[in-house]
Amino acid sequence: MRFTGSSDYTVGAEWELHLLDRRSLDLTPGIGSIMEIYPDDTRIKPEFVQSCVELNSNVCANATELRDDLLGLVAEVDRKCQQYGMLLAAAGTHPTCRRLAIITPLPRYKMIESRNGFSAHAQVTFATHVHVAVESGDEAVDSMAVLTPTLPVLIALSANSPFWRGHQTGYACYRQRLLAASPSFGRPPSFSDWSEFAEFFAMAHRAGSVQTIKDVHWDIRPHPTYGTVEIRAMDAQTTVTEIARLAALVRTLIVFIRNNSRPVVEHLLLRSISPWVDRENYFRAAHWGLESEMIIDRHGATLPIRSIADRMIDALLPTAATIGEGELLEELAASLSHNAAYRAQLGAFSASNNAWDVIRDLRSRLESEISDYSAASRRRASRLPLAHSPVPGVRPAHASLQSTA
Repeated sequence: MRFTGSSDYTVGAEWELHLLDRRSLDLTPGIGSIMEIYPDDTRIKPEFVQSCVELNSNVCANATELRDDLLGLVAEVDRKCQQYGMLLAAAGTHPTCRRLAIITPLPRYKMIESRNGFSAHAQVTFATHVHVAVESGDEAVDSMAVLTPTLPVLIALSANSPFWRGHQTGYACYRQRLLAASPSFGRPPSFSDWSEFAEFFAMAHRAGSVQTIKDVHWDIRPHPTYGTVEIRAMDAQTTVTEIARLAALVRTLIVFIRNNSRPVVEHLLLRSISPWVDRENYFRAAHWGLESEMIIDRHGATLPIRSIADRMIDALLPTAATIGEGELLEELAASLSHNAAYRAQLGAFSASNNAWDVIRDLRSRLESEISDYSAASRRRASRLPLAHSPVPGVRPAHASLQSTA
């Protein structure tokens, strides 16, 4: 198995969004209409359930570029959705929808439906995936091994699914519990190097468990075609800005791992203590989010996950500054005390005790970000210099650019 790596640590993101009926704000199986508009656009894709659309960023130099790229894409797709009576919103789960999923009728998804049975129709979840390019398969596997024990921190930072079918679940990230029913989700096994991972994949392929790397649904995995480490543990974020902050963190973490010795890295991050502790930390992060306590040693000592995240981000800031991620990482640090995504949902609910107000708030926040982006784009366009034609009736050379803008 060939890993097509690179050494520039480029970053990309996949964002799974709700397709909402414009009037009811319930999920609607509208992906067919979207794909009729974008039949060949690889950045706009169907997902497992028909009430989801996946938006893919371009390959970007840093998370700031990724933010600008995704903002333009979501603004365009949202306009098209409205023409078909739909709206976009995003969170790890839809707060109120009670209907079982309608599976997208593509061969791979039909295979998953057959394999997973009824549970496939109950797993109506939405994620944010972040890809960071690395140089080799060995580097990808090594990054996985180091980052896997720290995935609970990323789960807590991104937790955005406290509601399920109209109920307040008591979890910050209920999406993790829903996915736990499937055999290929969650923490990956450990591998010593790329060749060991390739042997595993070949065995799983021969056994009929996987066809491509896309069938390996772990919360972190190597992606040999893209040449990336892919973090898949995080809930769908409500806004592009939140995605960009998390992408800045993930990219900085991977660069930090590459540039520092293993003892330095392990001192900063959570370490694997035992399979039981790893599972327990996973559960705690999904349950209590930034209020959870992580087990940090074999004696049962714990630390607040917020303290672990604060310390980690502070230590990463010098690296972030050198790779163009400093500003977004500082924004992430500032947001920890007041702006957790799951808390925003709980706040919207507490005002009225109505879960439908949660989806209204999710839509409003994305709509506001799109509106701000569109207004800024218009302002930039209005400042473009006008081309002048010295001959009356002769069309300026750049008129087409002006009209496009």
